[in-house]
Amino acid sequence: MVSTLESISRHYLKESVRVVIVALDWPQLGEATYRPGGIATIKLSEVLTPAALGFVFFHELGHLVLGHVALPGEPALLCAQVAALHVILPESPAVRRLVELEAQQETEANDWADAQLVEFERQFGPFVDAIT
Repeated sequence: MVSTLESISRHYLKESVRVVIVALDWPQLGEATYRPGGIATIKLSEVLTPAALGFVFFHELGHLVLGHVALPGEPALLCAQVAALHVILPESPAVRRLVELEAQQETEANDWADAQLVEFERQFGPFVDAIT
């Protein structure tokens, strides 16, 4: 299954992508990053249900495709860091902008994932059936 997800990722991103199934801290279901050396990586939670797998996979891939993920050596804020800053400095205009940017990127990734999953399933049938 992982090799199939990597092939799908490569089709969209036009570069190699490593996909791993791992234990992630709740409530995180996925994560997209670039590792040292510029290797794109998608982590998917081992607790994902088959019904959620396709959306979460395309959501994380969307962050890579849409340029939301910083390359190694570039500054990047994780969602948890943005949330913590918002609690510590709720009145800060800069923090408010970061919160808005993070929300915008999540919405963009959701929209991209919705569209890609619908198209994928139109062509290949149910996601889990198609990748296993």
